[in-house]
Amino acid sequence: MEKHKHKCFKINDDTMTTIVISSLLFCVLVIVVGILLACFQIDVSTIVGQALTVFGTELGICGVMNIFNKHNERQDALANRRLEARLRREELQNESK
Repeated sequence: MEKHKHKCFKINDDTMTTIVISSLLFCVLVIVVGILLACFQIDVSTIVGQALTVFGTELGICGVMNIFNKHNERQDALANRRLEARLRREELQNESK
């Protein structure tokens, strides 16, 4: 008997990235709908303006997330190099005794 696995929509197996990308797509959808409504002489400038503000904010969040991830990767690599150097030093000290 097989269990049904619930499939989740995730981008790069990361929940935050999925949330941000989904929000960006929603903002683009609002802007496109606003442009279409503007073709019919309906004033939706406030809604589109707010969507553009949210879109810019989301792009900023994406940038900050990328910077944060790169910083964490660098810190992890530095910590690994320090650990390897310390282990080599300890090994050399143990061999010399």
